[in-house]
Amino acid sequence: MKKFILFILVAIPLFLASCSGDDIRFSIPGVDDQMHLAASEESVTLEQDKGEETAITFTWGEAQDRGEGTKINYYFKMDLEGNNFENSISKIYIPEGQNSVSFTHKQLNSYLKMWGVSTGTTAVVEGEIIAEVTGADHYMKPEISTTTVNVTGYEIQPRNLYIFKADATEGEGVLMEEVLSETKYSYAGALLAGDYKIAADAESDAVLTFHVEKDGFCVVNADLSTGEQPTITYPTPEIDKLYMVGPACAAGWNIGASLKMTQDPVNKFLFTWIGQLSAGELKFPLDTPSDWSCDFIMAASENQSITDSRAVKRNSPDTKWQVLSGEAGKYKVTVDTYHMTVTFEKQKEAEVPSDLPIKNIWIWGSATSNGWNFPFLLPLEYDANAAKGTFVIETTLTEGELKFGLENDPNKGYNIEWLRPLSKDVTNDLAPLSATDLQVLGQSPDYKWKVEASQAGNYKISINVIDMKVKFEKK
Repeated sequence: MKKFILFILVAIPLFLASCSGDDIRFSIPGVDDQMHLAASEESVTLEQDKGEETAITFTWGEAQDRGEGTKINYYFKMDLEGNNFENSISKIYIPEGQNSVSFTHKQLNSYLKMWGVSTGTTAVVEGEIIAEVTGADHYMKPEISTTTVNVTGYEIQPRNLYIFKADATEGEGVLMEEVLSETKYSYAGALLAGDYKIAADAESDAVLTFHVEKDGFCVVNADLSTGEQPTITYPTPEIDKLYMVGPACAAGWNIGASLKMTQDPVNKFLFTWIGQLSAGELKFPLDTPSDWSCDFIMAASENQSITDSRAVKRNSPDTKWQVLSGEAGKYKVTVDTYHMTVTFEKQKEAEVPSDLPIKNIWIWGSATSNGWNFPFLLPLEYDANAAKGTFVIETTLTEGELKFGLENDPNKGYNIEWLRPLSKDVTNDLAPLSATDLQVLGQSPDYKWKVEASQAGNYKISINVIDMKVKFEKK
């Protein structure tokens, strides 16, 4: 026994030494390919318009019989040629009796994107069918068959879908957001109660239909892959009032004089305001506290351009929009408190008729956000929809005095002509807001209108330079 153990101890090092220079491998024999995997096309150029159509079909024959008691399970894999199937699509189990697998234009294009193939580049795609053996009393190597096909992908273009009334056959619909290409769509906005369809255009058949229970803001989410009706929700806004403040508007930095915006009666997440914006900053308070303690709708970054709609709700940091001098003019400002955006749409200003005796008017005084400062910042706009000769402004008036200048020339300063109340309405150089008759006077006598503390608020002021009348309408 001792001799045998000694023999083993001597033999082991000799055996290891003899193996050190050789890579010993145990090879399990496979079987020849009898399945002969084939593709329906040698090459294919994918098209988005054919998204759900079959682009390629792979077919194969039966694998070799591996003996009594065995069963063959088929699996399919696909990858770029040369990847050794390390980045393959998920292995596909092939049901019994099936000897083909197909892929649509859309599926293949998504795989090319997954593999990092550039649009327009032809890729060599390799398919593999694997015939795995089960039921044997020992491991049997699967039969494998591969083939290749040349595939060229496409750049995914938007596929717009719109919301129409269910019975619409013409007209423009409401564009939905394409959340996932050609599959998931969403809309968040105002709709009236009723039945609707989702379609490419009014004449097209409905892709999906849905019903809105009530007028107002709703969120519609549609998933075309399920074929189910869209889900409809009805969120309610947290913000029910909104103002505008800053030197770019008539309020200046007087938060108590902030300009109130109009809430949309149907889409209560929307607030709008139309009027003149000057060079300067602005933001949107949710209230008008004297200590600026409220939250604001603010720009996403400091000195943000009015072409950038990004907005946030907060009190600090104090980021604002910046209206540049070359951008001043009449605007429609829309704040969307659901999507948190602010848009500034410049409005076409009405042309002032050449035969009017007065063509420019500015409001000025301690009752305005401009104060007694020069130059004048609050012009009245010509209203082409009102009686000829009518100029209007919507602004905030506080306790104080005001008058209307007819020029805004820094060289002349205050030595210009003014629109003032008639002498008969004046006491101690001041007239009430009920005094509607106008006259043109120079720097003296310095007749003005008086705004009492109880009269402070937002006003629409209209002046007709033909009738020489002014009207102060509190809103």
